Amino acid sequence: MYCCAPILACFTLVKRKRAFLETRDEQDLYLGLPITGDVIINPLRDTRFENVEITFIGLSRTKVMATQVAQRSSHVFLKLTMPVSDSKYPVPRIFEQGRCYTIPFNFVEHHMRLLPSMGGWSRDDFAPETAEIEYYVRARVLGEADAGHRPDKIFEAQKSLLVLPASPEDAPYDITSKDVHYTMTKTKSIRKGMFSHKLGRFTASASQPPAIHLSADTRSASDTAVTLQLAFEPSASDIAPPPSTDPTSLLSPRIAYKTSLALFNTNVDRVTWRLRGAAVRRDSGYSSDPADSDGNSSKKQAAQDKTAHLATLYIPFDVPAKQRVLLPTFHSCLVSRTYALHLTLTVGPTNTTVSLVIPVQIAVEPSDESIVLDDEAIAEDVDEYLTPRVIRVPDQEPVQHILPGYA
Repeated sequence: MYCCAPILACFTLVKRKRAFLETRDEQDLYLGLPITGDVIINPLRDTRFENVEITFIGLSRTKVMATQVAQRSSHVFLKLTMPVSDSKYPVPRIFEQGRCYTIPFNFVEHHMRLLPSMGGWSRDDFAPETAEIEYYVRARVLGEADAGHRPDKIFEAQKSLLVLPASPEDAPYDITSKDVHYTMTKTKSIRKGMFSHKLGRFTASASQPPAIHLSADTRSASDTAVTLQLAFEPSASDIAPPPSTDPTSLLSPRIAYKTSLALFNTNVDRVTWRLRGAAVRRDSGYSSDPADSDGNSSKKQAAQDKTAHLATLYIPFDVPAKQRVLLPTFHSCLVSRTYALHLTLTVGPTNTTVSLVIPVQIAVEPSDESIVLDDEAIAEDVDEYLTPRVIRVPDQEPVQHILPGYA
């Protein structure tokens, strides 16, 4: 119960069980819109009013620690105000002492991709103190407005909510070699000893793994896997590829800061290599690319002639969703949440490390109830669209065929 500060009424916001999920830790977890509930007003004395304003608000806040003072920013990215029918108000518009008044609310928005709540969970959601996303329902009882002024606010109440909307999987990122956040390919020289000659070059390349799908109650997440393409180019044809590769991994969320979560440390006893032989030279020295000079052509041909050992490494992994709240990947004006898989391979006799930074998306599966609600909303839109309309000629006043006169 939320009591307002002049002692005029006790104001309560009550949720209704629709698109609402109760868990052991989060008692006010909503799976996106619609958000439904009741505003209950218990006046402590007779109060004259003009109207009741019920608003659903989404707010993001950030704080940057500067040298002397913190710089704060906020952005209201969602504000839905529900119109209250006159039939819900008493006549005359006076909340009488000793009576209980209930005004239902229902917020629906089918054209937005909502952000998840951040910073208000009972479990760790990797959110720093400098970033927050909050949702709340606010109800105000307003008095009469004077000319040129806003209406007086008699009393108000608000209730914070946790929102975890369904978040579909996006297309894979288009990552180039110039990207500053991700490293999809890395090449290192392999040596037998610290001061010995090079045995060859080892290259590891990764592709973005399928998204991790989080359940609607945030308690479980699907498995995924990262696929690595390995290549070893020996400096001599009699040199074998590295005997083992030991991958370790960290999952790192980014929200204007970075933290990490250890995932696995796996020993790979055997990697199956396949040999790629030397390429067959073309008889003609003709190049179809006019930009290729003789030097460039010889370098390209030399690279194609090198013998290489190739292998594919498939590494499945999962994330511990029970201990942490893994919010879905999202982007907004002030706050974004992305995930990166920091994968380190240890290769060769000197334990040479090859590090990759691979993007990972986290999506949220829609709940069965939200799917039913979406189907109901679509059916309502279809019914409204297919409702027959009565077409008739509008009433017209008789036309006088007389030219207007001059004054």
